[in-house]
Amino acid sequence: MGIEPGHADMLLSRLRDQVERSLGAFLVARLGRADCPELSTMLSSWDGRFSPLVRKRVARHVDGCEVCGPARRRLASPLALLAAVPPTPAPTYLRGRVLGRVQLTGASEPEPPSGQGPEAGSPATGAAGGLHPDPPSAGPPEGDSSGSGALRRSGIHSPPSVPSPPVAGPGSSRRRRRGAVAALVAALLLAVGVGVGLGWERSPAVSSPTDGQGGPILAGPATSIATTPPPTSAPATSVESSTTATTGATTTTAPSAPASLAATPARLDLGAARTAATVTVRNGGDEPLSWTADPSVPWLRVSPSSGRLDGGGQASLAVSATRDGLAEGGADGRIDLRWDGPARSVAVGLRVERDPVIGGLSASPPQIFTGPCTPTTTLTEATVTDESPLASVTLNWGGRQVPMTQRSGRWFARLGPVPTPGTVTWTVVATDSRGSSASASGPPVRVLACP
Repeated sequence: MGIEPGHADMLLSRLRDQVERSLGAFLVARLGRADCPELSTMLSSWDGRFSPLVRKRVARHVDGCEVCGPARRRLASPLALLAAVPPTPAPTYLRGRVLGRVQLTGASEPEPPSGQGPEAGSPATGAAGGLHPDPPSAGPPEGDSSGSGALRRSGIHSPPSVPSPPVAGPGSSRRRRRGAVAALVAALLLAVGVGVGLGWERSPAVSSPTDGQGGPILAGPATSIATTPPPTSAPATSVESSTTATTGATTTTAPSAPASLAATPARLDLGAARTAATVTVRNGGDEPLSWTADPSVPWLRVSPSSGRLDGGGQASLAVSATRDGLAEGGADGRIDLRWDGPARSVAVGLRVERDPVIGGLSASPPQIFTGPCTPTTTLTEATVTDESPLASVTLNWGGRQVPMTQRSGRWFARLGPVPTPGTVTWTVVATDSRGSSASASGPPVRVLACP
């Protein structure tokens, strides 16, 4: 590989961390979104394709989420899933792509002094410094149970091995370590490639874009991985293999993800005026499910109240609220969604606001004088009722605003004196503690000149 063994160890550690984080985010996106409203909202329009943008957003969310972070740790290790992949031939394009990325090279040490290094034409190196592939007889026997033997039997060839030089020297140990590290990195990349070819990439892309860190991007529709652990008596597998009799080709089928019900939004706020809203229920798994919707309070309605969702399907529910009969203030309820799994709920809140009611307006006497004749003022009164405490009641006339006083359930204020003859109109304005306001006009007051 042309690098020091310590550098190769660091690259291998980074690769392992990247695989764990990316595939862990994939498992949480497919299996844990129903438990996290924020993740469900983030993936509400997700088409199932685990693109680089979706992967990065989900991974960042999982890193800081108190719900999704533990969920990622509870799910099976992605590398453990790769270890369960049976030896099945990978696509032919995969070998060239992986080996092209590994870029194995021959020993590139400076020419050793005479008698201390491999001779010219040694099997360790070629004319261009590259490694020679193993001859047909160099592979392990059929009974070999090593990882490389399993790869050979399945049609996936491990990176070429480098035989030890015939003459031991100081550089031979370094070359052996370098070859071992190179083979380890290449084997891990091939394992990831097998997983991609067997289920995590249904439609391999023609080109191999990168995610900016040198690693291949897994393209194509995302496939769910079942969370139910296999029986201890049977080997764990993440995919099933089937052989087509007519063509002899081997195909792979990803296991179906269990049904998962989610609802968005998780809360509806109808405010002070709205009476209707829409809730979307979605099946995040591959198996069908049946559901029912039940309002928790009598002033809520939902339609339809039951239904069935196929894998990946969704439906819209119409939620309506009746405000009549509700007391002024806030009201809360919920829509309970039940199915074979954990129940889901959508919280519904609203506010009931009612204006004060003003009545019984009168002015006594109904006419006054400009002066010096009397009377020059008239006493106005009104009744004001409200479910909430009243903040203010005022008499408004001629551009003036006079506070009214409550006595025996009625409100009073004096209008006048008025400097010129004519007719004066007046209104009573009431405002309650919730900010609701109402106004009403009383009978006009006649203003006469003093005879």
